[in-house]
Amino acid sequence: MAACLLIMAGTFILAWLVFGVIWKKHSGLYLPIVFQNTMNIPLPIIILAWGQEGLAQMMLFYIPYALLLNTLGIYMAAGAKGIKQGLLEIARMPVIYAVVLDWC
Repeated sequence: MAACLLIMAGTFILAWLVFGVIWKKHSGLYLPIVFQNTMNIPLPIIILAWGQEGLAQMMLFYIPYALLLNTLGIYMAAGAKGIKQGLLEIARMPVIYAVVLDWC
């Protein structure tokens, strides 16, 4: 889980620094930089190479990734519409309710 958070934070900071140097606002580019497609593409490869044990380890990376993608990612994609509109967009995501129901 820490690796997932470090990768996302590192790519965000790097993008923020680069965009700051070139003096441009590229909020739309933050999404593909921070939230890479690191889950859907390698999933079959992980299952093939390492089986169920590898899948269990991958879930430790996927859970914070999915939660951040469906909260912070949606908030970032909502743009400069304000905090209220961003939170309303997040509330429309079913993954958040699935996680809450799973924890209960």
